[in-house]
Amino acid sequence: MINLTKVNKFDRIMYLLLVFFTVSVTHALAEPGLRITSPGNGVTIKGPDVTVTIELSDVTLVAPSSATKKEELHVIYALDVDTKPFLDGTAPKLGSGANRLHRGGTSVTFKDVAPGRHRVQVILVYSDHTSIKPLVAPSVSFVVE
Repeated sequence: MINLTKVNKFDRIMYLLLVFFTVSVTHALAEPGLRITSPGNGVTIKGPDVTVTIELSDVTLVAPSSATKKEELHVIYALDVDTKPFLDGTAPKLGSGANRLHRGGTSVTFKDVAPGRHRVQVILVYSDHTSIKPLVAPSVSFVVE
């Protein structure tokens, strides 16, 4: 640790600017985080409705209908959807539907989910529905009774 009382005024200012710059750059480089908090991976849940809840860090969601700039983000909740073509870039859009919900919130409920094994994936996307890079798209598998 530097003892700032034994350093001249110019050096103190430069040191403080360096600390400020380092903190600012580190924060700017932080990648957005997204984690599915419910359902847990591998759990069995009662149906027929399934609520998916997520936790975010370093990101603010905007409802797709309210977005005014491309860089505003929302999530796609995809239940039992093959997202590979979208994620690898061979399909430009994932689209929407009963099992592909575009939302600006941290939870969604899928209604009347059939008993059996299921997989949900949550994808962080821009307002034009293209995925951010690097890709943020966690998934969990679960069983509905």
